[in-house]
Amino acid sequence: MVSWKIRYLLIPLFLTLLSFSSLANFQNCREEPSGLCVSLITADNHYINVWFDQSIYVDILAVGYDLNSWRSWFVLRDKFASFSSFQVSHFADYDNNRNESVWFTAYKAQGAECWLRSKSLYFYESWDGADRIKRPKKYSDSRAYDTSVDEIVDRVNERYGFTDNSGNQITFCDVEVPVIMTN
Repeated sequence: MVSWKIRYLLIPLFLTLLSFSSLANFQNCREEPSGLCVSLITADNHYINVWFDQSIYVDILAVGYDLNSWRSWFVLRDKFASFSSFQVSHFADYDNNRNESVWFTAYKAQGAECWLRSKSLYFYESWDGADRIKRPKKYSDSRAYDTSVDEIVDRVNERYGFTDNSGNQITFCDVEVPVIMTN
């Protein structure tokens, strides 16, 4: 049986080891090809939000593909931030019809070799006129679930060219970041 004195000595030791482990993970994500640490990505009915572990110079990309027309969106920003938010509904809710589109965002530390991409999201205007952002599912009357990232990139590439502000081709890292739905 472990005495209470030993337990109280083990707890600080365990916490110290845990903090060193967290520090090691913190430094390792900076060494990833994207060069940054994404703490969290969330989406509500209008916005996709991202939190980084610290303020960093970051390139931010939002890409959308309209399912009912030729429209596509390619928004590229760079900023110094620990948080960034992108209002999907500002672009995707473009008229009084029941609009629907598929979106993803991507993030890269300046000078890094690839972009860390979020999972795709489905935007639609519901029958009551309210905007919604959801995970794509197999709905009988929508192509959202079957629309691949490659299709989205191809459509954007036809209109804008899929390059960053320096003219370099945008390439994605092998990892997709999940999005937590807050609606």
